[in-house]
Amino acid sequence: MLGRAVPFGIGALIGGAANATVATLAVRAARRVFGPAPESWPAEEPAQP
Repeated sequence: MLGRAVPFGIGALIGGAANATVATLAVRAARRVFGPAPESWPAEEPAQP
């Protein structure tokens, strides 16, 4: 039983590592393009109808 489940675990490990790598690269690219996030957000004004 364990021998049949091991490939799924290995695939999940590789997939998780690949997702983390892609997410890290996406955040780096966004920071390079848009700059750092502001320290605080301005107060939101009520919408005018």
